[in-house]
Amino acid sequence: SFKVIVPASGHEFEVAEGETVLDVGAGTGILIPLIRKYRPGFLYACDLSAHMLARLKSNDSAVETLHADVRDVTLPDRSIDVVFI
Repeated sequence: SFKVIVPASGHEFEVAEGETVLDVGAGTGILIPLIRKYRPGFLYACDLSAHMLARLKSNDSAVETLHADVRDVTLPDRSIDVVFI
Protein backbone atom coordinates (compact mmCIF):
# COMPACT_ATOMS: atom_id res chain seq x y z
CA SER A 1 0.00 0.00 0.00
CA PHE A 2 1.14 3.58 -0.60
CA LYS A 3 0.14 7.13 0.30
CA VAL A 4 -1.54 9.25 -2.38
CA ILE A 5 -0.91 12.98 -2.16
CA VAL A 6 -2.86 15.61 -4.08
CA PRO A 7 -0.92 18.86 -3.51
CA ALA A 8 -3.69 21.08 -4.93
CA SER A 9 -6.10 19.76 -2.29
CA GLY A 10 -4.65 22.08 0.35
CA HIS A 11 -4.22 19.23 2.83
CA GLU A 12 -1.01 18.84 4.78
CA PHE A 13 1.16 15.96 3.70
CA GLU A 14 4.37 14.30 4.71
CA VAL A 15 6.94 12.16 2.98
CA ALA A 16 9.20 10.22 5.31
CA GLU A 17 12.93 10.48 4.65
CA GLY A 18 14.07 7.62 2.45
CA GLU A 19 10.66 6.82 0.95
CA THR A 20 10.32 6.17 -2.77
CA VAL A 21 8.12 8.74 -4.51
CA LEU A 22 6.31 8.68 -7.85
CA ASP A 23 5.23 12.05 -9.28
CA VAL A 24 2.44 11.36 -11.80
CA GLY A 25 1.94 14.02 -14.47
CA ALA A 26 5.25 15.55 -13.45
CA GLY A 27 5.53 17.90 -16.42
CA THR A 28 8.62 20.06 -16.06
CA GLY A 29 9.00 19.05 -12.42
CA ILE A 30 7.40 21.93 -10.58
CA LEU A 31 6.81 19.71 -7.51
CA ILE A 32 10.30 18.17 -7.50
CA PRO A 33 11.92 20.86 -5.28
CA LEU A 34 9.07 20.47 -2.77
CA ILE A 35 9.39 16.68 -2.77
CA ARG A 36 13.19 16.94 -2.43
CA LYS A 37 12.78 18.85 0.86
CA TYR A 38 11.55 15.58 2.39
CA ARG A 39 14.72 13.74 1.27
CA PRO A 40 13.14 10.82 -0.55
CA GLY A 41 15.31 7.78 -1.11
CA PHE A 42 14.32 7.61 -4.77
CA LEU A 43 12.18 9.76 -7.02
CA TYR A 44 10.34 8.80 -10.21
CA ALA A 45 8.67 11.35 -12.49
CA CYS A 46 6.07 10.07 -14.96
CA ASP A 47 4.62 12.09 -17.82
CA LEU A 48 3.22 11.61 -21.33
CA SER A 49 5.40 14.41 -22.74
CA ALA A 50 9.01 13.55 -23.56
CA HIS A 51 9.68 17.28 -24.02
CA MET A 52 8.49 18.10 -20.50
CA LEU A 53 10.51 15.24 -19.01
CA ALA A 54 13.63 16.44 -20.84
CA ARG A 55 13.20 19.86 -19.23
CA LEU A 56 12.68 18.23 -15.84
CA LYS A 57 15.81 16.09 -16.29
CA SER A 58 17.87 19.16 -17.24
CA ASN A 59 16.96 20.68 -13.85
CA ASP A 60 17.40 17.50 -11.78
CA SER A 61 19.38 14.69 -13.36
CA ALA A 62 18.87 12.41 -10.35
CA VAL A 63 15.15 11.96 -11.06
CA GLU A 64 14.28 8.74 -12.88
CA THR A 65 11.91 9.80 -15.67
CA LEU A 66 9.22 7.53 -17.06
CA HIS A 67 7.83 8.57 -20.44
CA ALA A 68 4.52 6.72 -20.32
CA ASP A 69 0.91 6.71 -19.25
CA VAL A 70 1.06 5.82 -15.56
CA ARG A 71 -1.32 2.93 -16.24
CA ASP A 72 1.38 1.36 -18.42
CA VAL A 73 4.27 1.81 -15.98
CA THR A 74 5.60 -1.42 -14.55
CA LEU A 75 7.57 -1.17 -11.34
CA PRO A 76 8.24 -3.90 -8.81
CA ASP A 77 5.40 -4.59 -6.38
CA ARG A 78 5.53 -2.45 -3.25
CA SER A 79 8.38 -0.32 -4.62
CA ILE A 80 6.49 2.99 -4.28
CA ASP A 81 5.72 4.56 -0.89
CA VAL A 82 4.15 7.85 -1.98
CA VAL A 83 2.34 8.93 -5.16
CA PHE A 84 1.83 12.60 -6.03
CA ILE A 85 -1.05 13.15 -8.46
